[in-house]
Formats: sequence, C-alpha cells, structure tokens
Amino acid sequence: MKALRILGYILGCIWSLPMLPVALLLMAYYKPRRVRWHKGCLEFIASYRHDKRGNILVDREGHKVTRIFGNPGGQCVGVPVIAYAHETCWDNPRLRRHERVHAIQGMILGILFGPLYGGHWLLIRVFDCPDEPADAPAWKRAYFAIWAEKQARAHENDPNGWGS
Repeated sequence: MKALRILGYILGCIWSLPMLPVALLLMAYYKPRRVRWHKGCLEFIASYRHDKRGNILVDREGHKVTRIFGNPGGQCVGVPVIAYAHETCWDNPRLRRHERVHAIQGMILGILFGPLYGGHWLLIRVFDCPDEPADAPAWKRAYFAIWAEKQARAHENDPNGWGS
C-alpha cells in the first residue's frame, strides 16, 4: 500500500509539473521567512508587507499584513507548495490538512485545477451566488460554495483523511 501511495505521489507531481513555475513565481513574490518540507509539501511562511519607508503594514485590528493575496491563513500556491500567513497558521493542523487537500486536488487534476477552481468560482459568483454567510461579501460567499473548498473543509477536521 505504501508503494502505491508513493507511486501516486510521484505521478501526481509529474502530472501537475506545469503548475510549478506559477508556484515558484508566487513563492518569489511572497518572499518566504521560513521554509520546510513537511509530509510531501514544500511549506513556507510569507513575509510581511512594508510601506515605502520600510515599516511593516498593519491592518485595522493591528495585525501585520502579509504578502499573500487576500490575507488568508494559508494558500496552496502550486503542487505541492503551500504558503502560510503566520507562524500560528503554520502550526495549525486543521489549516494544514485543508491546504494539503488542495495540493492533492491539484495533483489529481494537474493543470486543470486552476481553471476548474477559478471557473467554478466565476460561475457561482455570476449566476448562483449563495446568500450565506450573510455578513460576507458576494465574492467570499461564492468562494465558500466552490466544490474544492467544500471538499477541503470536509476533510480539514479528519486527522486520518485526505490532508493527513
């Protein structure tokens, strides 16, 4: 079984290889502060954003702003490359499992993952945006309804599931 799992990992990496340049470009933009190889994924913590004088930018709540688009806790930027916003996210097992599910999705779908993910979000956003959560903007409600996000959330609390 372990040999089959290793073979699947290798084939998934090969199939998704065209996404690696995108991941490396995002990694260069995010300017990692820490990097590690963990359970088959290259993980890193993105650097903070600075103003023109070199001061670290801070949001309304006083949190330091990272370079990750949208300032999420984590982001699967390629296969198998995962960016984290902060050290607390880096050590959050639920978030790590969630992002690893996206890495697995990318290994299964290869270069189709990005267009399918983005295309599904766009279809939901334009034609069938859900009403929940009511306090979230429309783009975020559409994000919560994407098949890939639903699957990742379904597995993020399972220590023996996909993202483990």
